[in-house]
Amino acid sequence: MSNKSFDDLLDTITASRKKNALQKILRHNNICKIWIGGTQNDRYDYPYRLVPADKATERIRDSAQELMLDSSINDPSLTNRDVIEKAIELDVQWVIPKDYWGDIERTHESIIEFLDLYDNSDCRAKIIIPMQPPHDKHYLKYEDFYAQFSHFAIGGLKDAGAEKQIKAAETFRDVVGDHKWIHGLGMGCSKKIINALREKDPFLDSIDAGTFETAPGQYGKVAGNDWIQHSFDYPSGDEIATLTAIQMEYLAYQANYQLTPFANEFNKEKPDEQPDPNQSTLSEAWETPNSTDQEASQNKVNELL
Repeated sequence: MSNKSFDDLLDTITASRKKNALQKILRHNNICKIWIGGTQNDRYDYPYRLVPADKATERIRDSAQELMLDSSINDPSLTNRDVIEKAIELDVQWVIPKDYWGDIERTHESIIEFLDLYDNSDCRAKIIIPMQPPHDKHYLKYEDFYAQFSHFAIGGLKDAGAEKQIKAAETFRDVVGDHKWIHGLGMGCSKKIINALREKDPFLDSIDAGTFETAPGQYGKVAGNDWIQHSFDYPSGDEIATLTAIQMEYLAYQANYQLTPFANEFNKEKPDEQPDPNQSTLSEAWETPNSTDQEASQNKVNELL
């Protein structure tokens, strides 16, 4: 009888090896939870997605392990009641009350309205309180009220440069202290943001970025370690969304990887990863398996059954 654990056996299956390896990257990013902000593609395998309430569908819900429902600041017709009803319909984990760009007073009134509606509903999503810039002044103006909450989202930064985004996050952190959860709404992804996340602690606990989806999906671009986007000549044709989804998935995991100890930039002393001696070479991969290899593979499958 085999002494291998069930996880060890799963590791012999290619699909499981990939999924386990990607999950390992997520588990070791203990710096900042990365969310993909987007609604156009449900073909990539990534657990955390943020979508505006007016764009949220069952299809997108099913593509994520955790879904954060944003109040769609660009749609003034969307109400707090709409947001709560959609949160209940899709059984999301996180929900953000309706906010209004640059309008602290109206956003504050909307938050109060949302909480009243929420308390009289069946919604069980965790609430993230949105702050409008200047975020520190928004919080301090109603500090007695906001002090009761643990999770905040700083908004209105989508079109700001990375340096302004970083400054806004630092300023808000100085006001609320180390023990509040701060989410950066629509921060995008840049090398400056990645470096700030690595170097400043505490800084932001989570961010969402549409970059991962829009760069490959809308603009036909990819980005490497420096996050500078370059045009990529995708083929055209049916089902091309499957290929762009691979790039979207890659970008999201790249951001997570850069926040793990695995990345050489994170740990300057860490040497380059050496090839796994158990990993087959390219020439070996092209060899036709003999009967013994086929029998061994079948035995592994039988052990799983």
